[in-house]
Amino acid sequence: MRGYANPIQYMLEVAEIPYEFKRYPCTLEAVEWKEDKFNLGLNFPNIPYIIDGDVRLTESLAIMRYIGRKANMVGTTEEEMRLADESGYKALDLRSELTRVLYTDWTESGKAEFLNPETRLGLPGFLKLFDKFLEKKKYLAGEHITFADFLLYESLMWCEMLLPDSTDGYPNVTALRERIHNLPAMQKLRKSEKFVSWPITTPDAQGGHRKEDLRKEIP
Repeated sequence: MRGYANPIQYMLEVAEIPYEFKRYPCTLEAVEWKEDKFNLGLNFPNIPYIIDGDVRLTESLAIMRYIGRKANMVGTTEEEMRLADESGYKALDLRSELTRVLYTDWTESGKAEFLNPETRLGLPGFLKLFDKFLEKKKYLAGEHITFADFLLYESLMWCEMLLPDSTDGYPNVTALRERIHNLPAMQKLRKSEKFVSWPITTPDAQGGHRKEDLRKEIP
């Protein structure tokens, strides 16, 4: 499944960092993961994880920031670093809310509430903020791509696949999504066997796993 791993893979591909990507079978039993879980030397065993020499790290944002520091994707100036951190954590908020809806409230009323501009943590509220934040910017931190862009991009792709056209009407957000989507490394990845498009969630989620949840295929 995609889960929280894909943005990490995007960064590795764009930075041209060689890697071996281990994906565990997406089942409720998670037998293979349970066999590995406490035998990898991880401080906080979880998926995704990264092993890079002596570095053994979990938690997706920590992994992305680690890769970002190696690949110069955390910002090139103090201001860019600040903007990347600020927007990155906001993108994480969006992903968390979308994940909550997918796992606990993927009903017609739950989706309607998520798409309601008046909902405090609804999608339109997030997109309005990001659209304004991106004014006169190429990427979230400015001229240079950072981990924050990949975080936001992935949530936008989830929305397009599950709730088509839900991100329309926000030109700066759309431009960012298309800019990242059309990076040569991203296009190459999406055409390769390394890329997993579906499912998004585990089988115990209410949405994002069944084939009928996929409303829009994105090449």
